[in-house]
Amino acid sequence: MKKEIRKRVISIFITCMYFVLMTILSVQINNNYTLAAYNSLRLEDISVPNMINLLPIVDEDGLSQEPYVFKVINNSSRRIKYVVSFTNDKDSNINTLDYKYLRYSISTDNINYSRVKNMNNDGYLDTSIINSKENQVYYLKFWIDYNASEEVLNKTLSFNIQVTQFDSI
Repeated sequence: MKKEIRKRVISIFITCMYFVLMTILSVQINNNYTLAAYNSLRLEDISVPNMINLLPIVDEDGLSQEPYVFKVINNSSRRIKYVVSFTNDKDSNINTLDYKYLRYSISTDNINYSRVKNMNNDGYLDTSIINSKENQVYYLKFWIDYNASEEVLNKTLSFNIQVTQFDSI
């Protein structure tokens, strides 16, 4: 009888310890999620791209146009790795131009531009690291590929530039 009572007490003790441990882990997981969700980066437009009546153009003409300029601002006290991406405006999904028809080149000094690339479907533009309390200015030139098919006719391009923090250093 004493052995049975002892087993039940041990079982209850282990069960209680399990719930206490799970409660502590749950609180830590929630706290970590909150920290990971905190975004210290801010995006600021410096210029507005001229997108009226865009027609397909060759890369040389795309590179000679005025860039769309925006700034990434780190308000935190730590270095941050981030991704800059081109995203569709969620309010306008009707008759939207597919990214596969876009070409682009990006720079951080308005002199040394990246090689001309086709836009990926994920809209990825650049990954970088920004120091605490610093700014990074980007210069983006994008255009419709000259070799695009007739599918680009009567399409709209409504977009946002998005900066996403994915790690702090």
